Amino acid sequence: MNGGVHGREISATSSRTNSPLPAALNGRAEWARAGSVSNGLRATRFPLSSSLVLIGLPGAGKSTLGVIAATAYNRRLVELDKVFAEVVGTPSIAYRKLHGPAEYHRRHAEVLKDTLERYSQDAVIICGISDLENHGAPLLRNYAATHPVIHVTRDAIGIQSYLKALTIERISQLLAASDKLLRSCSNYDFYNLSETTDHGSTTSPESAQVTRQSSERGFLTLKSVERDFLALVQKVFHGFDRWLPQRPVEPFANMELASRDRTFALSLGVSDVLGRSVDLDHAQVGVDCVELTIDIDVRSNRQGYHEVAQAFAMLRRSTTLPMLINMTSAKRPQLESKAYLEMAEHCLRLGPELCAIDLALDDIHLAPLIASRGDTKIMGVSDFTQRPAKGWQDDKCFDKYKRARDVKCDMVKITMPARDVDDVFSIHDFRRKIKESADSIPLIAFATGSAGRTSKCFNTILTSVQPPNVDSASEVSKTTDGQLTAREVTMALFSSFALEPLQFFVYGGNVEASLSPAMHNAAYEACGLAYTYRTKSSKSLDEFKEISAGITFGGSAIAQPYKTAVIDLLDGLSPHAKAIGAANTVVPIRDFTEGGQLPDEDKVITQRRRQGPVKALYGFNTDWIGLRACIRRGLSPANTIQAWSSALVCGAGGMARAAVYSLISLGVRNIFVCNRTVSHAQNLVEHYNRLASEGLLSQFIPDKETHGPVRLLDSFSSSWPRDIRHPTMIINCIPRRTPAGQSTDFSLPDDWLKSPTGGVVVEVAYDFPVSPLARQIRKAAPKGWIFLDGFDMIPEQAYSQFELLTGRRAPRKLMLTEIMKYYPADAEG
Repeated sequence: MNGGVHGREISATSSRTNSPLPAALNGRAEWARAGSVSNGLRATRFPLSSSLVLIGLPGAGKSTLGVIAATAYNRRLVELDKVFAEVVGTPSIAYRKLHGPAEYHRRHAEVLKDTLERYSQDAVIICGISDLENHGAPLLRNYAATHPVIHVTRDAIGIQSYLKALTIERISQLLAASDKLLRSCSNYDFYNLSETTDHGSTTSPESAQVTRQSSERGFLTLKSVERDFLALVQKVFHGFDRWLPQRPVEPFANMELASRDRTFALSLGVSDVLGRSVDLDHAQVGVDCVELTIDIDVRSNRQGYHEVAQAFAMLRRSTTLPMLINMTSAKRPQLESKAYLEMAEHCLRLGPELCAIDLALDDIHLAPLIASRGDTKIMGVSDFTQRPAKGWQDDKCFDKYKRARDVKCDMVKITMPARDVDDVFSIHDFRRKIKESADSIPLIAFATGSAGRTSKCFNTILTSVQPPNVDSASEVSKTTDGQLTAREVTMALFSSFALEPLQFFVYGGNVEASLSPAMHNAAYEACGLAYTYRTKSSKSLDEFKEISAGITFGGSAIAQPYKTAVIDLLDGLSPHAKAIGAANTVVPIRDFTEGGQLPDEDKVITQRRRQGPVKALYGFNTDWIGLRACIRRGLSPANTIQAWSSALVCGAGGMARAAVYSLISLGVRNIFVCNRTVSHAQNLVEHYNRLASEGLLSQFIPDKETHGPVRLLDSFSSSWPRDIRHPTMIINCIPRRTPAGQSTDFSLPDDWLKSPTGGVVVEVAYDFPVSPLARQIRKAAPKGWIFLDGFDMIPEQAYSQFELLTGRRAPRKLMLTEIMKYYPADAEG
């Protein structure tokens, strides 16, 4: 780490004894008078080397989040209270008592100014509320003009667990009193959900895996917080994740929503989320984005900001989908009010992927909001409550579109009350007019009300849908502009022949026992997709040639032993599959480019799924994505990947190739391969080191790297290399049984499990009884070891496989629940 962590590491209570409490806790409010006026336009663009500052009340979780960020991004951690104590020789509380408030403020301002200047780059700086007293707030406010400053807040119960001497009521008062000042000194907000607070169905995708070996999970309590916070940090730095293990690699992760066909936005009201009136896991099935709708008329004060931040955090914890925030008001003049503008700024500070801004705002109010969007995409919205005289052909519609385009919105949404079902044709003509105009931006257009449902079905981008089984009295039914679910829209598209039934397969040597059909067919049914997924076992690829030429062929998963051999039948390969040398997913291509060429990979992924002659086949590999996700989920924050981290892959077959690739993609620079047949392992090592030397892994390996990332261990009886730290990541790809059916009884040498912080072991197989390796690692759980197996890995790779095959977001929790039905109750051995 760049200079190491300043002061001692690391827990949410690491500064409990040394951190001075704000004056307000003793009945004084000097910091509350330190200034609370914004400096103007919120800064949102910073060099990647800029230091990150975290501010907030004691107990908000700043220190823990600081260590997470400093470790993940290889930065120095600087805690201001410790810096002050080191500089003056005594803690701040003692210094104030000894020298008086005036001298303390003077000396503190000097230390704060010097610290901010000295650590202006490549650091994470922790400041408390007491650091904003007197001259502290103006200093930090000026710093926020050139550096990202994140205001960390939390629920009163979570803070009270830290400040045990204070009541919930008193902490709520402190949150209210300090909020305006903290927001004026920062440019982003992070609501730190308490792990111990019941937030209903808000389990993160990483921890949503059915809890097995529960004694091991204590090492992973911060994983959900880590995921949520680093997601915000990545937005703050606009692509900072390109060089880091946090980079998302799933098919749709880096793809614009507007580039995909038939996407849905799930509309939820704030009270529906806070009141847990909607099953968030069930509601997300079949949608592509979660839209948090805020009624400005009832949430236009500090409590409203707090509730919006909490609801946003709960949704973020529950989903991997992009987030859209939309503000509405029945009082149209309210749009020009201070309340709307303050709420809009507050929403942008949360860092959503999208934010809807009403085009009824005049330029003087609209321009600053769009200029301070940061990494958030802006959706300009025009909701005609009264239908224009000429409907969709009225000039007012095109004028609204042009205004959104001219003020640099990323997309525009236009709605109006429906006249009749013929609106769908008028909207089609309007959409064509937009498409033919210069510099067009994506358009969302549909009619509202029951007569407008057909037009919603044929809108192609972010159609607003509601959750299934919604109580008519809930807020979501009031904020959605139609009464259709994603499943209903999808089924309507099949009924109108806009979408067509397709057949999917898993093809392999012996796949009759595959769990894939159960997962995929359950997902198809839940999403309203008229698809089928079947197994096909064969002794050769001859039958695959016949199946893949069918007019209803939608795609296929490829199982052993054909993941390598199938490449000869493909016309194109994704870069990842090409590097691995194996494909486990094949999709048909039914349209070439105008020049008669294969479309690029993004076009292959987003192509409309339809029947017809197959002109070409394209291959992907999702095994590495599944293994990568398992490593990330099982790796505790204490084992965050660093330059010195090491990993081990056992085996040298096709899955081992994917395992090595997954580790390289995570930034692991010391990867060892061991296999009982040494020559096979040597071939695998040479394969990846050759790719590295030819620059074919440049997206993962820095230019300064002087050696290949993969090395050979001669045998499982070898000693671990003395110059390399013991592995914290181990992937076992050795089958549990030989071709003759005998157990391999594989386990690891105890010498290889001496990592002082434990690690994660992933065993690809999932047949029973429990393997010797599983028993060995579970026995080591008290030392920090986490064990994951095929029941963890298979769903992770299947999510990406589902998305590649169907072009739709995978319903992750549903697919996971389905596969876990096959997990024996006595499988723990």
